[in-house]
Amino acid sequence: MKKVYAFDLGIYNPYKMRNVKISVNKAIKEGQTFFGEDYFNEEDHRPWEVRYDNSYPTVFYDSYLEKYRCYYSTFTTDNGSSQYNLEERKKVNYHPSTDRIVSLCYAESNDGVNWIKPNLGIINWKGTKENNIIGHYLHGTSILLDEHEDNPEKKYKMFTKVDYGNGIHYMAVAFSKDGLHFGDLIELCDFNPRGDTYNSIIFDDYLNKYILVTREWRDSMRVTCLATSSDFINWSEIEEIMYPRGFQNQIYSMPIFKDGDYHIGLASMFHEGDMDHKDFDTVDLELTYSYKYNKWNYVDAGNPVIDRGKGNYQSGEFDCGCIYASRPVREGNRLYFYYMGGSGQHTNFREGSLSRAYIENDRYAYIGQKNNEKEATVYTNAFIFLEGDVFMNAEIEKNGYIDIELFHHDNTKIPDVEVSLEKIDYRYKIIIDGNLDRTRAKMKITLKNAKCYGFEGDFEVSRIENDNALLRI
Repeated sequence: MKKVYAFDLGIYNPYKMRNVKISVNKAIKEGQTFFGEDYFNEEDHRPWEVRYDNSYPTVFYDSYLEKYRCYYSTFTTDNGSSQYNLEERKKVNYHPSTDRIVSLCYAESNDGVNWIKPNLGIINWKGTKENNIIGHYLHGTSILLDEHEDNPEKKYKMFTKVDYGNGIHYMAVAFSKDGLHFGDLIELCDFNPRGDTYNSIIFDDYLNKYILVTREWRDSMRVTCLATSSDFINWSEIEEIMYPRGFQNQIYSMPIFKDGDYHIGLASMFHEGDMDHKDFDTVDLELTYSYKYNKWNYVDAGNPVIDRGKGNYQSGEFDCGCIYASRPVREGNRLYFYYMGGSGQHTNFREGSLSRAYIENDRYAYIGQKNNEKEATVYTNAFIFLEGDVFMNAEIEKNGYIDIELFHHDNTKIPDVEVSLEKIDYRYKIIIDGNLDRTRAKMKITLKNAKCYGFEGDFEVSRIENDNALLRI
């Protein structure tokens, strides 16, 4: 079934539009924290969880284990954090110490809500292996359960930056048959981008390649980059795919996931560049996307998909400072975004906690009115309606409406054809009365007090671009 989403600029004819805007659909925050740093937890004290920092969680449901799994980073050694208690942190600023060691830890859950941090017995920390640590000196680590891997010893894949501090670092991969015990780190000798971020990994069925999203620096700003590999060891040269919107809006990290013909990014936007701004040194989460491996775009620049919590450090909500997300987990009609929320500024003291938010029915973003007093007019590029049903994913208020008219490719109205909508669950079936005979039909959509999230069904879209363009990297 074909799907196109309302955020996709390629389906519209912008010359013929009026009073239209694309808005992100805010994810619904559940409001509860599943776990956090246990450094100050008297009942279940874990002294190695001294500072989550960004933590870069990787959360997925493991159908083999029948559990949810979460891999997250923590500084297991950081004198800049451990020398102050929570009360003392109110009076001083955080200064990272040169002794910092970043490590990868693990938690699991039967239901995605109640999490435990098991004693793994794998890695030594100050004389004991009674901890949930998978490895030391692992920065921005991503774990992939590879459904396409035939070798059981490589079912779980790790991509990481090995970081010993003081400028000594390299990119590496490792493999595991259980997702806990990983083999020796394999240094990627000819591949060493800056990578001081979440080095996010997915497998793409269409390209039949692994995709890495990492970052470099240019003009004193962070630039999001991408590379591909057929074997997880030999990687292409990186290509810049997303640029900052100035110093105040830089992408710190951007895990991506696949949805139909789209890659969708969860961009943690770091606000630097103006110390007087209310959002200075905080991190918001925005949506980005790419259609068929082509140019990347912001869905709704400046409008977060998950709102940060209210307040400030130690007087505000657990996620009032920073949000770093995992690629999502789908459950039925819901898409859950697990994320690590930070309770303070990015470069200052903050405590981290895992939580989640969700969207329903693939409603990432919608087209609606700029001015709510006036109706909006949307013109699409040509749709080719085939034999099967076509639906509009939409919400229409009691006093609202969505009307559709069909036009030829030359913008003349198609005669003797009428279009109506029939509500079926959360969607509206597009009923065409008349014979289109697979004509290229542009839709004129007039709406008021309504939201259109996209279309799905038996159709194709004639886009004004090269549909066959792939990343040549």
